[in-house]
Amino acid sequence: MRRVGHDLRLASNPTVGNLMDKLVPEGATLCFGETSELTGCGQVCAERAADEATKKKFLDTWSSYNDFINRHKTNDLSESQPTKGNIEGGLSTIEEKAFGNFMKIGHDSKFIDVLEPAEEPSKGPGLYYMDTSSAAAECVTLMCAAGFVMHLFTTGQGNIIGNPVEPVLKLSANPRTVRTMSEHIDLDVSGILRREMGFDQAGDALIDSMITHRLGFKPSPIVLGLILGPIAEQGFVQGWMIGGATGDPLSIFLAGPLTITIVVLIFASLFFPLVAGWLRQRRNAEETPHDG
Repeated sequence: MRRVGHDLRLASNPTVGNLMDKLVPEGATLCFGETSELTGCGQVCAERAADEATKKKFLDTWSSYNDFINRHKTNDLSESQPTKGNIEGGLSTIEEKAFGNFMKIGHDSKFIDVLEPAEEPSKGPGLYYMDTSSAAAECVTLMCAAGFVMHLFTTGQGNIIGNPVEPVLKLSANPRTVRTMSEHIDLDVSGILRREMGFDQAGDALIDSMITHRLGFKPSPIVLGLILGPIAEQGFVQGWMIGGATGDPLSIFLAGPLTITIVVLIFASLFFPLVAGWLRQRRNAEETPHDG
C-alpha cells in the first residue's frame, strides 16, 4: 500500500481505505505501515489505535524513528521525502504525503497492535500497524515475511516492484499510468476522478481483484454458476427421470452428436485446469537448476 500523489490522495488510497472498512468487521487480518510516510500525521494516526496501550506503543515506535532522524538530520532532503516522483505527482510536503498515506486505513478501522518489522500478528483478526520502511521492495518483503498473503500497492507515477512469494496488486487513478503501464496495473480507479465511480464501487472492485489474484479466476464464473447451477440441476434431474422411464437413464444424455459433444466439453472443462496445472509444475521442475 504505497506511493502518493494527487490522484492517490483523492482516489487510490481512499479505495484501499474503503476495503479496510469493509473487511476488518468481517474478520480479515490486515496491515499498514511505512513509518517515514506518516511524518506529520503521527498524532492523528495514534488516535486510531484500538486502546491506550496500542496508542502508546505506536507513539513510542514513531518517536524512536523521529529521534533517529533528528540525530542524523541533514539540511538537504532533496529526493528523499517527498521523493522526486511525489513532487512530479503534485505533492509539496511530507505532511501532505503523510495524510494521503493515512487514508489507506479508511474512516472507521482501528489498529489493534504495533508490529516490529516482519513480526507475525498474534492478536487475532483485525488491523495491524507494522514499523516498516517506505522503500517499496523492503516494505512488501517485510509484510510478506510476517505472513500476509497479498499486498495492495497504490501508485500514481507507476512502479514495477513485485514479490516472488506474495502477490502484489497494483491500483492507480492516474490515467496516463494506467495507459502507459497497463501490464503493471491490476485495477484502474481513475473513474473516481471523472465522477464515474464512487469509493464504495472502487472498494468492491478492489475486493473482486483480490479474489481474482488469489484464486486465479474472476468472480464472474462463480456468480454465473450460482445463477445457472440450479437450472442445470433441474434439467439433469428431468433428463434422468425421462431416461429412467425407458430403463436406461444414461441414454438420454448420449442420444446424439450434440449431447455427446456437450458431455465431452463438460468433462474437459473439469479436468483441463488440473492437467494444465500438473504440466506447468512439471515444466517448472525441469527448468529449476539442481545442485550437484
